[in-house]
Amino acid sequence: MTDLDALLDAVRDDLERAARVAGEDPSAFRAVAEELRPFVEAASRCADPRDEAAARELRSVAWLLAYRVGDQGLTGLTLESLLRAWRTRGPTGAEVVLEGVRDLFTDGFARGREDRARQALLRALAGAVPLIPLGPRAFMVVLCDPLDAAGADAVAERVGATLLREGARSVMVHLHALRDPGLDVLAPLWNLASNARMLGCACVFSGAREVLTRAIAEGALTREPVTHVDDAAEAVRETLASAGAVVGAVPAPLRWILQRRPDQ
Repeated sequence: MTDLDALLDAVRDDLERAARVAGEDPSAFRAVAEELRPFVEAASRCADPRDEAAARELRSVAWLLAYRVGDQGLTGLTLESLLRAWRTRGPTGAEVVLEGVRDLFTDGFARGREDRARQALLRALAGAVPLIPLGPRAFMVVLCDPLDAAGADAVAERVGATLLREGARSVMVHLHALRDPGLDVLAPLWNLASNARMLGCACVFSGAREVLTRAIAEGALTREPVTHVDDAAEAVRETLASAGAVVGAVPAPLRWILQRRPDQ
């Protein structure tokens, strides 16, 4: 067993004791000890303060260590216990090393917690994206900001499952509420067209025409038999027609939208 492995085992033992005192889950504390390995290795290469490359690496690894602790949903107590255990078990001068990167630990941990909260919010928003029945076997999915690539993947998966379950004949993908969608967001949504085609379901897109057209021309997206209608009301009519439905079969509020005059 290497000295580093022995050190990490000792750190795990210290973390487990700290967890019990704090009423935290010991297994979570013990598992995070492995996150310390790159930091310990970088610190060992930073013995000479004149070595600027080693110092930069240590700062980067310190920030990443704190970020990963925060991004995993662990508490500040976990990070503090981790560093205290290394300071106690580590080599001479560990305290000086920690003080030199203390600000990076604070920033990295805060950023990790923020990103974790943001991802949780985006997943929740993706799960709440409405899939609206327009008529018999005709649906519309309405996308809006904020939406990232992971959220778009989640939406596409949920919509695809619903189309299969409902035996859908047509689906409209409404993109007008996305202010400036990138290809990383549009690609998973565009894959809906391929999934719909395999289910025998027509797909109508409305919005983001310029981005999609350019991506197809450049080969970033595959060509699919998609109807693209810029006007949302016309896109709804096309979706209903593809499903063999009629305007009179849809709810009254939607009939009002479809029957309104252009100047209203």
